[in-house]
Amino acid sequence: MSSLHELLTRSELFSLKGFALASGLTFAAVITYFIYIVIYNLFFHPLRHIPGPLFARACPIPYALVLRKGAIIPWLKAQHDRYGEVVRMCPGQISFISGETAWQDVQGFRTGKSKDSSHFTRDTNWAPATLNGTTSIFGSNGEVHARLRRNVAGGFSVSALRLQESLILEYADLLVSRLREVSTKGPIDMVDWYSFTAFDIIGDLIFSEPFGCLRDGKGHEWVPFVYNGVSNLPKLYTDKVWAIFKWYDTLRGMFEDQNKPLRTRLALLAKSQKKVNECIAKVEKGTDKRVEASFFAGVIKKGGTEKGLTRNELDTIAMGFLGAGSETTATILSGATYMLLINPDKYEKLVHEIRTAFSSTEQITMDSANKLDYLVAVFQESFRHYPPVSTGIPRVAPPGGADVSGYYIPGGTHVLIPQHAANRSTRNFKDPDEFVPERWLGDPKYKHDKLSVVQPFGYGPMVCLGKNLAYAEMRVILAKCLFAFDMELDESEKSEHWINKQRQFFLWEKPDLKVRLTSVKR
Repeated sequence: MSSLHELLTRSELFSLKGFALASGLTFAAVITYFIYIVIYNLFFHPLRHIPGPLFARACPIPYALVLRKGAIIPWLKAQHDRYGEVVRMCPGQISFISGETAWQDVQGFRTGKSKDSSHFTRDTNWAPATLNGTTSIFGSNGEVHARLRRNVAGGFSVSALRLQESLILEYADLLVSRLREVSTKGPIDMVDWYSFTAFDIIGDLIFSEPFGCLRDGKGHEWVPFVYNGVSNLPKLYTDKVWAIFKWYDTLRGMFEDQNKPLRTRLALLAKSQKKVNECIAKVEKGTDKRVEASFFAGVIKKGGTEKGLTRNELDTIAMGFLGAGSETTATILSGATYMLLINPDKYEKLVHEIRTAFSSTEQITMDSANKLDYLVAVFQESFRHYPPVSTGIPRVAPPGGADVSGYYIPGGTHVLIPQHAANRSTRNFKDPDEFVPERWLGDPKYKHDKLSVVQPFGYGPMVCLGKNLAYAEMRVILAKCLFAFDMELDESEKSEHWINKQRQFFLWEKPDLKVRLTSVKR
């Protein structure tokens, strides 16, 4: 009998029969390898003891598909509802909703001897490679992240926020003024107008000049660049981590334009470079007081030093801040508005608090808005229902492994704490699907709620730098709007739940939110 080697080297290999044989052997090898991987993942993998859907434990395709389809939110919640506080969502990745312990275990501060050895790192696969060779603050770890963070932290300090207050109030007042003009023409899309406001504010804070969205009543040309760039992250992630999706998208590229995301990022980088150049020129002149309130004023002044930021790093950070500081703020304002309008008793309670606390819009400042207990509670409850970044970026367990919520997690495991699934679980909250700001105000009915589970800005040393700015911005904007207008959902918005019909591609894919505004007469 001829050996396999002799068979494959014969001339028949190049005949139809030989080709069929070679193809069959290749297919058999692929199937054998796939079966081996499935058996290993189900019965021998270090995470085999973690429950989860059978197919998701066997291979990554189910998880990757829901990411790419924007269906990760309902899918992940359904798995936790079925399997409990920890779910194996694909062979090497697990999800925890036990936030009262998991946040500290995964993202909390480390001290002493365990500072480095027990540190979970950010999964950098979620951060696409920058186009100028730098490292993004959102995709870095360790000393690189610490250096980038130290350089920009001054722009988010309490003293910096005081400098930025007049700018925030200016745009909040401009929003109210523009809403008075357009609301007489019928219902308006509050998603658009909140987006205009947030984009104008963050643009001015970064580049020291307005984008003119509120003034013009339309989104700046940068808006789609920013959203499309961020919303493409799930696709880029799956292409980077699992070769099968890279091959699939390469094949699709023969028939469809697959380079649009890259062109979008290149265009955004070019625009960012131009604006940063202009900002540097203003700082060097030192004659523009508005520049002193920008994030980059102090950063630019110490640029070029050993630990300062390079010119390319400034461009990368500007792009990142533009996305992080605009879409997320507009999202929570839209979500809070919607939840209030479908819960009239909560809406009336907040309106009463605002209109009895102030006699004029000028009295609404960052400090005065922060003193409105019900307003603060409304936003906390809105974050619980509709966190702008509902899944977040996974962390990678240290090489020696770690304990998370009482479970041993082997080194290299990717760990996720999904805000939406955790926030809407009966494990953590009584009446989780109800909008109840009172749970944040000590209502005894909700005394067993695990409020610490809600961490919309992250936790620990990598918590979002813009947390205080975002809170100040959203509270002032909503307070001024509800002081000036009575709001009512348009009939077109009452047939289907506005939040539940949305997909999420790292950010929510928000449809129009049509609202009727009536100016309050005083």
